[in-house]
Amino acid sequence: MKNEFGMLGQQLFSRLSQSLDLISRLLSWGLQVLLLVAVVCIFVPFSPAMPGENLDLSWVFGMNQAVAQGLAFGREIVFTFGPYASIYTKAYHPATDHLMITGSLYLGLTYGLAVFLVTRNSRWQLLVALWIILSGLFYLRDPLFYSYPLLVGIFCYKSINEYEKIGFDNNCILTLTAILFLPFGLLPLIKGTLIIICGAIAILALALFLTTGRRGQAIAVVASPILSILFFWVVSGQSALDLPLYFISMAPIVSGYTEAMAINGNRLEIAFYLVSACALLNAIYCEGGVAIKQKAFIFFTFLVYVFLAFKGGFVRHDGHAYIAGTSILFASLLFAFIFHSRQTSVVLFVSVFTWMYIDGNYFKTSTESISHNIKSTYSSGWNGAKNRITKNGWLENEFNNTLKHLSDNAKFPLLEGTTDIYSYSQSYLIASGNNWNPRPILQSYSAYTPSLALKNRAHLLGQKAPDNVIFKVEPIDGRIPSIEDGNSWPELLTHYQPTALENNYLFLRRNPLATNFSQDTLTDNCSYSFGDLVPIPPGSAPVFAEITIKQSVIGKLVNILFKPSQLQISLNLENGTKKTYRIISGMAKSGFLISPLIESTT
Repeated sequence: MKNEFGMLGQQLFSRLSQSLDLISRLLSWGLQVLLLVAVVCIFVPFSPAMPGENLDLSWVFGMNQAVAQGLAFGREIVFTFGPYASIYTKAYHPATDHLMITGSLYLGLTYGLAVFLVTRNSRWQLLVALWIILSGLFYLRDPLFYSYPLLVGIFCYKSINEYEKIGFDNNCILTLTAILFLPFGLLPLIKGTLIIICGAIAILALALFLTTGRRGQAIAVVASPILSILFFWVVSGQSALDLPLYFISMAPIVSGYTEAMAINGNRLEIAFYLVSACALLNAIYCEGGVAIKQKAFIFFTFLVYVFLAFKGGFVRHDGHAYIAGTSILFASLLFAFIFHSRQTSVVLFVSVFTWMYIDGNYFKTSTESISHNIKSTYSSGWNGAKNRITKNGWLENEFNNTLKHLSDNAKFPLLEGTTDIYSYSQSYLIASGNNWNPRPILQSYSAYTPSLALKNRAHLLGQKAPDNVIFKVEPIDGRIPSIEDGNSWPELLTHYQPTALENNYLFLRRNPLATNFSQDTLTDNCSYSFGDLVPIPPGSAPVFAEITIKQSVIGKLVNILFKPSQLQISLNLENGTKKTYRIISGMAKSGFLISPLIESTT
């Protein structure tokens, strides 16, 4: 009798275990589906944004318009973003909508595949946490795009031994490797600086596969991005001959960004982030039972990710700090998917605390806002897709109405010939219906190295120079006003003449009979130290200065690892007033008007 009860108990326990296992698997698959749908909705802007009128929205519109006009990226347009910028900005333009939707859908599906492979057979609690982060906390696009190369890196790590245990053969793993590395060709065409993380992860993966005898995967790591980048570049309407120039032109954009665009912020945010990053990397380093090659690979993969997230979040230390907060939270959660470590709880606790502190200074996320964001992720995707299908011309009508609103605000007249606008406000000019003819670095605050400034100056001197220039003095970050595109000011004063001043915009018309502009040049080639007083030549003619500021070896290292201290210039005016402004070394070296002091368009 006892034996019968014992056998019955064992059968009941076995069936209960099977039922719980089935429920767990069904829950896991359900969460995987939820994750895939969420990722597609996050990536694909079915309800895209319309053009706007501030500084950032102006370059957003400008990128789309550049593609629409067939301008050559890397030659006629030199900016942080490429021809697929709309995938990042989610901004609508009739000429780029098809590129945005198809490119976003492709990225969303491959991202979903990467998530599925990395989280396969994981605990449902971790899947829920990942779902909440992706659908409820990714306010900014940068953490989303940074995270894809990290996911692919984790797949490469797992492909060495884990996937074979669950039935993936070599051909399947090779195919998946080729598929997952294809977006490495698209991401740099969205935002040029993404080539850094894509290139670093690809090099690490190549080294891993070569040293472990995986020649097929090594070839896929190299071949997939190359084929992909050529395909997407040509599909966007760009010439294959301009592709190398696109990446060459990114060098000064990347090298000059840190000093030029840096602003200071809350130092505790930096400290907490560094503690979280060190805890994560230390946990990987201390993980036992992992071959040295695989451990080195995954360690440096995470190191690249947390370093670039650190730079992205704290160089321009404002709302960008959220990039760092979300990235470290995401990376720590992925660590839990890879290792069953005793340090997992510590890593997760520290990263959650860091994210909460950073978030509390900017977004102040609550459970209510997370719930709203999750609902919005799905509802905006559903409503946008439905409206695209059922409402013919919905987006085109909204786009045209937005342009009319922008045009009414700007009140720019239709000008004969082509027109450019300084320093930004590209949205006003494009919406006005004028023939837009932008300089290569289309917003003046971004011409922050001598080579970039010279490109803009050469545009004014070339055969494709604009017939009209709409000009406004509007520096950012407290810079001395004449330093933004300062190298072009002599050409504007020489080859263009004022025709009107309306709404604080100066209208300039190209003068074919221009004579040389009278100016004095500071010819003093002496060396000065910070704090020294530099005399300006007396006289009524404008004085232009070129200042070469040399950075020490330590300063260069700080510039690479973080950001240098901000430079300032103080001007002692004839009336006894002292004015202090921020100065950018690359812009100062390009040349700018030092006297008289220009503070406004008038």
